[in-house]
Amino acid sequence: MASMVAHGQHHAGSLRALGHLLKASSKVTVLKAFNRAFMFRENVGEAPLSAIAADFSITEAEAGHLVEALVEVVKTAVYNSRVGEAMSLIDEDYSDIDARLRGLVEQVLTAQLPDWRDASVMSRPALPKLVEVDWRVDVKTASDQVLRMNVPSVLVDLKVQDQPTNTSEVPSVRSVDFELSKEALSTMLDGLGKIRDQLSGVAGAAKADGGYMNRARFYLHLARQVHLARRPRRPTAPAAMPEK
Repeated sequence: MASMVAHGQHHAGSLRALGHLLKASSKVTVLKAFNRAFMFRENVGEAPLSAIAADFSITEAEAGHLVEALVEVVKTAVYNSRVGEAMSLIDEDYSDIDARLRGLVEQVLTAQLPDWRDASVMSRPALPKLVEVDWRVDVKTASDQVLRMNVPSVLVDLKVQDQPTNTSEVPSVRSVDFELSKEALSTMLDGLGKIRDQLSGVAGAAKADGGYMNRARFYLHLARQVHLARRPRRPTAPAAMPEK
């Protein structure tokens, strides 16, 4: 099956610039170049070409080609979570690659991929986190609309924690309140039940493959929490009728 790539169209022969890695004075220099490629993978134009050129004793133009090749290899490995996908790309594009160079690239990718994956997950925009769900049944006994009197509804209060923006501060928690009629609640629970069943299947398949479904778990948790509204709960005391 063809590998998936998370970047632009690949140009044949573009990975031959990896040959400049053999000009490094040490493996540390090669490791630093790979980590720079990961850091500037989304903004290659900001990579420090002069420093990279000095490390490998090449021109800045050659350094630019090297960075582009490294970024392509790093993105392929990170996006597919497999070093083998990146090595297959190299073998296809750079079939006569030096055996020492190929071994060096594979060694660096194998050592760094777990850290790159963790860093990618941490930098990914996160959705607010559901902290708590509370609800109560409400029966209106006084209203300016006669048809709405003595009609039960459910008041739902969601406690939501916002995405963290500062490592030294605890994210704030805010409340999201809304009211649902019996009909609207039934429709919502039916929809969430279907979502729960689908996400359970997806999460189970991902677990079997050794993957992670953080967002799926979030929505599954939401479906399960709101589903608690099916349980009967004592209604609040009726409000007193206004005196005439």
